[in-house]
Amino acid sequence: MAALDPEIPAIQSAQLPVITPDVIDLVKMIDDGQSCNNIFRQLCASSLVANAASLSDLDTDGNRLLLHSMPLPLMRSLLMGTLGPHFYSKDAKRDNWTKYVYNDNHPGAYAAFLYIHHRRGAFLSQRETRQLIAALKKYSAGVKLYDDDYREGIRVFHRADQEALEFTQVIDDELRQIAHWDPADPRRYNSVERPRFATAETDRIGAASTADLNINALISMFESRCTIDESDPNNPDLDVFQLQSPIMVGNSNYMRRSLTNHLIDDHGSGSSTSKVFALTKSCLSHLGFEVKSTAIPLFVAWEDDQIDPAEVLGTVLADSRLPGHGYNVKIPGTRGSRTPTPSPAFDPAREHVFYWKAFLKNNLEQSLDELRNEAVAEKKADLAKKLTSLRRDIDEFRCLFDELKDAKRRLEDARTELRETVEAAEAQVERMQQACADADKVIAEQNEMIRFFED
Repeated sequence: MAALDPEIPAIQSAQLPVITPDVIDLVKMIDDGQSCNNIFRQLCASSLVANAASLSDLDTDGNRLLLHSMPLPLMRSLLMGTLGPHFYSKDAKRDNWTKYVYNDNHPGAYAAFLYIHHRRGAFLSQRETRQLIAALKKYSAGVKLYDDDYREGIRVFHRADQEALEFTQVIDDELRQIAHWDPADPRRYNSVERPRFATAETDRIGAASTADLNINALISMFESRCTIDESDPNNPDLDVFQLQSPIMVGNSNYMRRSLTNHLIDDHGSGSSTSKVFALTKSCLSHLGFEVKSTAIPLFVAWEDDQIDPAEVLGTVLADSRLPGHGYNVKIPGTRGSRTPTPSPAFDPAREHVFYWKAFLKNNLEQSLDELRNEAVAEKKADLAKKLTSLRRDIDEFRCLFDELKDAKRRLEDARTELRETVEAAEAQVERMQQACADADKVIAEQNEMIRFFED
């Protein structure tokens, strides 16, 4: 298997603080060249499932097929959480993007992540992560003050409480083009806006909000990345930039638009990104970090009923649902009711996955070869039959596409030949018309001469 640049071994270290034994096993399977069929079985038996989905939601033939459509180098990077150094820039990592990433103008599932500018896709050091945790805790304290006191009409606070409440307003302004909070306004505490993570106005005052639980889970997630002994403040490992960035997985019936809405720097609007993702970016910006965001397609859905499962599978692979190692909050694959996309709208996606990219074809062939070489049980035989049928459909699709291109070429040749024939005929008619005109002129001259002699 070709490797992504840079090559990153699956060994826990200061650079890779959150790599579990199950992830190491899955990465080893990829490195050893095992099939997607075996990898899927191992994934369903791993601890990654429990945090993101039920086994019944994951262990389906549809998800097995979707996994076959993912390039293995991308799967390895997603499992390890190293999308940052591998895909942070389309220009700097052009080969990785060109070889292992689908186009985003299709339905499917995607991943978004943050990284620090000028670090080649790396994220924070452990020492910097502690700064982020402190900021998140201060924001959380401000949210609690708003929920417990400010909404009940209290406007007089101790200095520390004032700072925490004001901190929520300053952080929320980080992503706004026009600041809402004026620190010089003497009446500013009379009009504190609801922080992004405060309870909704319809919630019962004093009750713990879902958002409050989410921010606490976010803090726990970042604390789990602090694995270096901090008893020696001069330990150089505390300043090693981590190659793992927390990941957010989403899905859409048009990924390009959704990716832009999730990006929260000069590449996108950030208009619909998750609150924990935006809060992390806001706190880092406030701390003085130049934060960038990138989003990358993971799966292209070629059927309408694949869009939600693609998000489930991506979330499991990335372990991105809190309190895991990402920014996902809701249960994946629950986009709610929507109008199904008509089947013809998926034709470009099928063409992209079946014809222009070879990931699905190659991974299916490897699994089929492996199944043929095993003493397969009845279920495996049925699976091989389904995969063979799909492989045949892909071949037929490719043949039809080639025939269509050949027919188009023949049509263009026929059009050219017809045009040349018409042009030649028109030239012949023009020459005949000229010859007739010349003959008429000669006859007229002869008639004139005859009349002359008759006179």
